[in-house]
Amino acid sequence: MILKELRIRTWIGDPTNCYIVFDEESKDVIVIDPAGDVDKIVEMIDILKR
Repeated sequence: MILKELRIRTWIGDPTNCYIVFDEESKDVIVIDPAGDVDKIVEMIDILKR
């Protein structure tokens, strides 16, 4: 199990924490509090799945 913390900018410009939980065995992903910057979140998920 991998837990990643990302600093994500919200639509009002304030940074917030977003958490990605990834299970290497099942390849399941949970994103907690995605708040914004979808491209950055998807990029990290793609990196984890490699």
